[in-house]
Amino acid sequence: MNRDAPVITAPGLFVTGTDTEVGKTVLACAVASTLAAAGSRVRVFKPVVTGIDELEPGRPPDHELLRAA
Repeated sequence: MNRDAPVITAPGLFVTGTDTEVGKTVLACAVASTLAAAGSRVRVFKPVVTGIDELEPGRPPDHELLRAA
C-alpha cells in the first residue's frame, strides 16, 4: 500500500443526486479512480441501475463505467 495515499477515516462515501443524468456516476468514477491511483483500496457499488435501455450510442452502462474506474 502506498504510504503517501490519502487516508479516509470514514468507512465509505455515498454519492447522491436529485435526478438522472446529473453526473453521479461520473463523479463516483473520478473519485474511485483518483483514490485507486493514489494507492487506496477502492470498491464501488451501484445498488440500482435505471435507464440502461436508453443509452446514448457508444456509451457504456453506468455499472460498467464504475467497474472500469
